[in-house]
Amino acid sequence: MATLSIYVPDQEPFAVDLAGIEQLSVGRGPGNDVVLDHISLSGSHAVIQNNDGVYQVTDLGSTN
Repeated sequence: MATLSIYVPDQEPFAVDLAGIEQLSVGRGPGNDVVLDHISLSGSHAVIQNNDGVYQVTDLGSTN
């Protein structure tokens, strides 16, 4: 089982279970799968893709 541990400054850390997830979007915007409210993140910051159990994080080219 794969778990994504998330640490955001001044917030409690939490984990996201990646079981069965093919793609996960991360950012400040409400349309993301994981919404993180911190000024250091863009509205659409990154995508995590599961390629047969190998997880790849892609930065979406934000300036943050």
